[in-house]
Amino acid sequence: MQTEDLGGSFVVAVEDVSGVWSTIKPLLEENSVLRDLEFQNKFGKRVKVPSIEVKYMLSSDPELVRLRPHSQNPVAWFRNPYAHLIVVSCEELTDYKAGMRTQLRGLLEREKDPVLGMVEWVVLYVRPLRSDVQSRGPKRVFERLKDDFNTKKRERCVRLDTPVMSSTGVLNGPLEGMAELETFIKESVRLSFESRQTAYENEVRRLMATRMEPGWSFPNLFLVKDSLAIMLEAAGLQEDALREYFELEACYLEGIEEGGAMAGLDFGGNAPGDDVATLLTASWRETRRAVLNYG
Repeated sequence: MQTEDLGGSFVVAVEDVSGVWSTIKPLLEENSVLRDLEFQNKFGKRVKVPSIEVKYMLSSDPELVRLRPHSQNPVAWFRNPYAHLIVVSCEELTDYKAGMRTQLRGLLEREKDPVLGMVEWVVLYVRPLRSDVQSRGPKRVFERLKDDFNTKKRERCVRLDTPVMSSTGVLNGPLEGMAELETFIKESVRLSFESRQTAYENEVRRLMATRMEPGWSFPNLFLVKDSLAIMLEAAGLQEDALREYFELEACYLEGIEEGGAMAGLDFGGNAPGDDVATLLTASWRETRRAVLNYG
């Protein structure tokens, strides 16, 4: 299964408030592989994940813009960004107070999703590239950012000190703050993954509770559990992903044998294998495409 084809990747949406993203993007993409994660599966077991790769995308990217109207559809939950990175850069505290603080608050005053919970976000302060390393302005700005947006329960602001831009335009010196940023992104991805997994499980229980009622749709269940499996596989939880398909086939066979909404439908055929549920052997792409078209 190529999860990338259907968006099975861990996207970090970027809000480029200060217009510095094009400069720092290569630095972050060089460190896009997050290592030594630990996710909780639906049975409450902590599972170690050696690594995942995050994909940084501007929130204005056409792919994310197209997704937005469908973001609350369970079939598309796994496509939603797992973190929002708000990138800011400001030299003086007066400039920050004059307009940037209000702009940031506007970005962060997003409604809590009734199903997926609060959007996970991180404020990344980038020291201005041509700022003197001895300047006290960037330190004042970052301290105020922390006062304004950190909470007692959660730190959300991190500072990235890029190498200083020289007069020739060449970046010189070490990169500081990347390890802390990685820690923040890892935590955001973990929280989003686990809340999304819980939302999928709740949706599956809702669909299963009505499976004996007229009008019940197995294709809907398939799409929800298939979407969950894509997310699980992207996280490296192959056994958990495969379990979703075993459960789907069991439900498929049970629905035929016990009656209910599927009892009156025509199944099978005269060709070899037509009387067998083929969810685990059919082409995955063809199966999902067919179910989407059916829906």
